[in-house]
Amino acid sequence: MPNHEISLQDAAEMTKRFRDQKDNVLQPEYKDVLPLCETFDRSAFDQLTKESGCTSIRCYLGMDESLNVKLIFVAANSKGEDILPPTQDAKIMEYGERCPPICPGGISPLNA
Repeated sequence: MPNHEISLQDAAEMTKRFRDQKDNVLQPEYKDVLPLCETFDRSAFDQLTKESGCTSIRCYLGMDESLNVKLIFVAANSKGEDILPPTQDAKIMEYGERCPPICPGGISPLNA
């Protein structure tokens, strides 16, 4: 089972990098930074939904140091607030299998 958890600092750096670079991704030199999809193990979402006060899951777009767009997931409470470390047991999930290069097999109208 892969470990999708990342630190708050890493997630904050990635989401800031995405905000700073998002207008550039339309430039020709950025043609490969957007994934077709990312795959996460169910366990990553099970961990988020078990967090105290979790009523929803929020997805942020981030950008790694190679300027690849990545998905970052956090739990959110009924007030719409992110549940973040150092709150007890709060986790932030990333490190999905990015397509390309690791793309889903089989035929799906979502990847055909």
